[in-house]
Amino acid sequence: MHLDSVRNYISHLLSTTLQTFMDPHFPPEIWRMVFRLATFTATCLNVMEWNPNCLFSSSYLPDPTQSYESTLPVKKTLTLVSRQFYEMSIEFMFGCIQIFDTRHALLLADILQSHRDSPAKWIKHLLVHLGPADGVHLMDSTLITVSLPRCGNLTAFGWESPGRFPHDKIQELNKGAQDLMRSIPWGISALRWNRPLSGNHFTSLSRHTALRHLSIARIISPNQRLVILPCVTHLETRDIRAWDVLRHWRMPSVSYLKVNWYNRGGGTDNEHFGSDPRTIHFFPDSIRRLSIYIDAYTMPFASFLPIITPFPKLETFSYELDLIAEDPNNNPNWIGVHHPNLRHVGIHCRQSVPRPLERNFVFHWADFITHHIQGLINSHAHLPRLTDVTFSIAWVFQERDYPRYDKTDEWRFFTNLFDSLSDSSIKFTYES
Repeated sequence: MHLDSVRNYISHLLSTTLQTFMDPHFPPEIWRMVFRLATFTATCLNVMEWNPNCLFSSSYLPDPTQSYESTLPVKKTLTLVSRQFYEMSIEFMFGCIQIFDTRHALLLADILQSHRDSPAKWIKHLLVHLGPADGVHLMDSTLITVSLPRCGNLTAFGWESPGRFPHDKIQELNKGAQDLMRSIPWGISALRWNRPLSGNHFTSLSRHTALRHLSIARIISPNQRLVILPCVTHLETRDIRAWDVLRHWRMPSVSYLKVNWYNRGGGTDNEHFGSDPRTIHFFPDSIRRLSIYIDAYTMPFASFLPIITPFPKLETFSYELDLIAEDPNNNPNWIGVHHPNLRHVGIHCRQSVPRPLERNFVFHWADFITHHIQGLINSHAHLPRLTDVTFSIAWVFQERDYPRYDKTDEWRFFTNLFDSLSDSSIKFTYES
């Protein structure tokens, strides 16, 4: 059942039949399990909890405001039912805090300071969504001086700043970002950072021995100091500049690597920006799951061989695939790729060049993909452990410029595609 459906059902149960279950002998552990599910908030900090197959899914993340606010009524209701419910549910009220402006930050700071029994002990996830011109200095000072020092049980922290920062303000804001990075509690296990910061200022992360999940974007200058993160297992570089810096860090335990090699600027100087796949050998051979987001116009390789060969333990490989009208085969292929342990492949398809499409568009896609994965279909000797290939095609069929394509077209597309692959020993599935 979908998470929203479960939450709605539990909310209805709580509002209509709550008194029936107010047996004083009803185990509080059961109530806490119910409360945890009813108040669960899907964020970018806990994506592995609500989407464990995210490697095979498109790069979708829930709208932060909608996801957070949808759970607030349930959280508030639980604390108002009775004193018993208040004591059991207060930890879920404050377990995940998202801040969208400085007013929210000041309100949280006031709550944490004014209550004798501060709810700061319940805060596990703290996520900031703030635009470049929305009071960054005030947000920094409030977090550094009030909120973060009180959040001793914090396990995940994130900062998301959509949009561009004024160029003349970046260096000034970099100082605040440096101080903020240093003030993050050492006990966090997940950090998501999307804000301009010099690469040298990430050295403080070496003290975070509990850090396991790391996602970084917006590094504004390379670092000259060695950063050692011995315990990080999940790493995401969200732009090619971040990749150019992080590939030089020492992270011997990384087993899950997600790389964005998409050159949004449209330039072709890939080696300068670190998107040359030959640089992937900097990472340890412990990687078991690898996901890459590529731009077929600028990637300087024709085969997946240099991408997966450095990782002998690799079991899952996922990548984006462009259909380019001028040259649909201008994507890396699987011909001649050898790997002894690869089991799962995920392919996210997208239409890279918006233009009017003919009615046989879906069948053109089927022919193209069949040709693209021909090396997989005939891979018994080269990929002996490969068992399944998962397609995610939603980006093509949900393209806003092509509303005439619907679920019927999607069904016909995959019927045609899977019929052509019926003789293969590999299981092919798709996510719509």
